[in-house]
This record gives sequence, structure tokens and C-alpha cells, in this order.
Amino acid sequence: MTFGLGKHERLCAGRLIDALHTEGQRLNVYPMAVRWMVCPDETFSTPAQVMFVAPKRKLHHATDRNRAKRLMRECYRLRKPELYRFLTANNIKIALSLSYMHNQPMSYATLSGKFDKVMAQLEKSLVPQCTD
Repeated sequence: MTFGLGKHERLCAGRLIDALHTEGQRLNVYPMAVRWMVCPDETFSTPAQVMFVAPKRKLHHATDRNRAKRLMRECYRLRKPELYRFLTANNIKIALSLSYMHNQPMSYATLSGKFDKVMAQLEKSLVPQCTD
């Protein structure tokens, strides 16, 4: 398993994004809001497709939004193998949206620590889906 984050792992299908925001489940773990939705097996080839959001309402400067998304991508990229192992072991495919909800930019060290909690909560939320 590589630590890269290729095009096929990014969520960019308009219909799937709309479905994620209308039908998906929401999980708030400060400083991020996570939306996720279990998808059928034939939807995409990877266990998860992800998109990163930094709203203009929270971070007014484009450089701050770009930095927040870059840091979230890096945190996700480094924890991706653990998530993929969990998803493949339980035969689940998910569409995932990670939104930055803090008003100020955070350092990588702080965000990385918070991201561990986000992934733990996400896996805890996915456990009921494993039994279905």
C-alpha cells in the first residue's frame, strides 16, 4: 500500500457529491466535520473516495483555505493504509468529505493530533455498517 493520494481516490463525481450531502451521515469532531456514505461495491475501485473542504465563511483568505486543505490531505494520506485495511476487512466502500471548521489556521502538529480522533470516530461510526 502506497501513501499516495491519486486521482482515482479523490471524490469528484457530481452525483455522488450531491448524494453524500443529502443522504450521507454527518459526524462532527472538532475542528472537522465529516460526511460519509456507504456506497455499493461497483461505484468505484478503491475502498474510499475523499474530498477536502475549507469553507470561505470560516477561512476568508485563499492561502489559509489552501493550507488547511493541504494539511488535511497530508493527515489523511498518512492514515490511509489503516483506514483501507479496516474497510477492506469489512468489505465496505465509502465516499468521504472532510471539512475544516475552525476559524483560524492550525499547525500541522495540532491538526495531526485531532485527525487521529476523527479517524477513530469514523471507524466507530462504521462498525454498525459492518454487521449489515
